[in-house]
Amino acid sequence: MVKKIPLEGTKRWRVLFSEDEKWLVGLYIPNSKSRKELPYLEKHSHSELFLLLDGEVTLALSDGKRARDVPMKKGELLIVDEWHNGYSKKGGKALVVERVGQKTEYMKPF
Repeated sequence: MVKKIPLEGTKRWRVLFSEDEKWLVGLYIPNSKSRKELPYLEKHSHSELFLLLDGEVTLALSDGKRARDVPMKKGELLIVDEWHNGYSKKGGKALVVERVGQKTEYMKPF
């Protein structure tokens, strides 16, 4: 069996597929246009994989002391295990793979 899932939408986060409650794949479309607009940074108990699908997306990353911006590039996988959130000045979407049921912490951005 083959299941086709369109990579379309406008929601910030949409789960596309989840396998046996172990891992999931989601479509991430940032709704902030700059780091200053980010309401929070988040950190999960396990790493996430990000892959840019279309447009441009920049991840705001932090070690908890300093923040930095990392523009995503097509064809490059980013494994994130620190504080993060994303923004897009011109619009973009990314595919995210993460563990089901992980814990998430939030903090105000720098």
